[in-house]
Amino acid sequence: MYNTFINGVQHVWLGISIFLLLILSFSRTTIFKNALTERHFDRRRLVLFTVLFSAMAVSGTYWSVSAGGGIINFRAVGIMLAGFIGGPAVGSITGLIAGLHRAFFINTDASYIHGGLSILQGIAAGFTTNYLKSKHHRLWLWALIYAFLLEVLFWAFFALLTWPETVANPNALALLSLPILITNTIAVSLFIGVLEVSTYIWDSEKTKTTKNTFDAIQMIFSTLQAGFKDLTVTKITEIITTALPSLIWTAVIYKSRVYIRGAYKTKEDRTQGEAETAILRLQKSLPDMPHVLTLPVRWQDEIIGYIIAAKSKGDTFTKMGIEFLNGVCHIVEAIYEY
Repeated sequence: MYNTFINGVQHVWLGISIFLLLILSFSRTTIFKNALTERHFDRRRLVLFTVLFSAMAVSGTYWSVSAGGGIINFRAVGIMLAGFIGGPAVGSITGLIAGLHRAFFINTDASYIHGGLSILQGIAAGFTTNYLKSKHHRLWLWALIYAFLLEVLFWAFFALLTWPETVANPNALALLSLPILITNTIAVSLFIGVLEVSTYIWDSEKTKTTKNTFDAIQMIFSTLQAGFKDLTVTKITEIITTALPSLIWTAVIYKSRVYIRGAYKTKEDRTQGEAETAILRLQKSLPDMPHVLTLPVRWQDEIIGYIIAAKSKGDTFTKMGIEFLNGVCHIVEAIYEY
């Protein structure tokens, strides 16, 4: 019995580990952005969640090992995650897909019971999403608690529906239920924990970027109070470069003069930056390149200058970086008009 228990845990955990790697890859994408805090999703994300977690649940059914007259698997991980993250609709549909698949495509003595309980588990998980997302800290712990309760209820109903066979052979029920209960609850908690950490990192980055933006705006206003002079325009390049640490150089073109601030981090950056800025000084422009962003500064429908920022070759500008530089450009335009 002990060897069967250990083998079941090891086999199921191997499959869970593969999906954990997938979740780690997805966790930093826009699909899962703020997934643990949002209560409502657009149709596209609902469909994506349903497809992803249904695939996980069905795969979890196939990734199995026989024990106690049934199969040890991690189908419930996909079902519970669908409900916890996607809400009632995603949880119910995922539970329905995984449950029907278990009932009609996997032949065991209790196929229909497992399938029906999987459907109910998806519905129940979906209706716990508001309780889970109302917790602002340690969501992984609450996910562990909710997942444990749902699994306990699953096996309690299973024992009731298979009465009196379960009473006659309690060892078979233990061999089947305990590995699933242990691995699945821990796996759900780990998945939620990964998303929680990713959300925390995302929020920290946004907070830091917002602070840098406000600091840069304040410095720009203070700097340009004296007007557009050589010293103040040079200071603008320094402010932009400091606010976006990923830049290797920044330039401002004003009245046919080029003001450049370098922030080279490697020898390759210096070589690249010196070559690009040499061309810029000579031609007052650069060809279109993915790592270089050129923004015109306008006044009364005329271009009075340019703000140019560059990253290392191979890097591209994030949406946040582009919005920041556009914001700086509009502020400079407003100050110039004033």
